[in-house]
Amino acid sequence: MCRAHEISAATFYAWKSKYSGIDVSEAERLKAMQDENRRLKLLVADLSLHGKALKAVIRKKLLELPPHGIKNIPQEPLFAGPRGEV
Repeated sequence: MCRAHEISAATFYAWKSKYSGIDVSEAERLKAMQDENRRLKLLVADLSLHGKALKAVIRKKLLELPPHGIKNIPQEPLFAGPRGEV
């Protein structure tokens, strides 16, 4: 059987111990969960890289600030209403 499918005996017995007694529906569910886990790991890695890039930009911006600090930088309101009120 192993020779017909071109797999080693060790691989066959590893798969047999892992998947013996599992229905087809359970195997499909396991495959779906593994795919979702892989997708989520990629998403976490991407977001982690994005966060590191943002921290690097913030660090660079902080180093570019004048030595007297940020108290002399003019403050603008974050939100102005439709008539200009804050």
